Amino acid sequence: MTTMNTKLLNTIILFLIVMYSAIGQNLPIDIALGNKKTIRLEPCTPSIIRVRVSPDGTFKESLMEHYEIIKNDWAKFNFTKTEDRDICKITTDSIQLVIDKKKASISVKDKNGKVLVSEISLSLTDEKPKWSDFIQSLGGQYEKETAGT
Repeated sequence: MTTMNTKLLNTIILFLIVMYSAIGQNLPIDIALGNKKTIRLEPCTPSIIRVRVSPDGTFKESLMEHYEIIKNDWAKFNFTKTEDRDICKITTDSIQLVIDKKKASISVKDKNGKVLVSEISLSLTDEKPKWSDFIQSLGGQYEKETAGT
């Protein structure tokens, strides 16, 4: 076997090992947003996807992660990722997470397409969050439940 063939074979074997180790693992998915921020999605279960946002694309281990207060050894499961220039979708058996990269917003739908959370902004400003906007983004459930009190 020639040196070139050996290198090619070694490269293919390495690629297959990397691909095999990634199959079934719910590896983090990093997505660049239109506002120059980066969002990291970490599929945990079919109904839980951890969402982190970074202004510079780095995601440092928090103390809660370091001391294993936050669970990070989730069981493997299947999900699909579809992405185009403006939209990225992560679909599991339970939910669909939709990231609008241009608007820097996130929405969540159930498996039947019903909107659970609509367009939470991922703008990362120094401005304090407006709780009324957060409650409204949850579908107005809070207002409906407290209207009679």
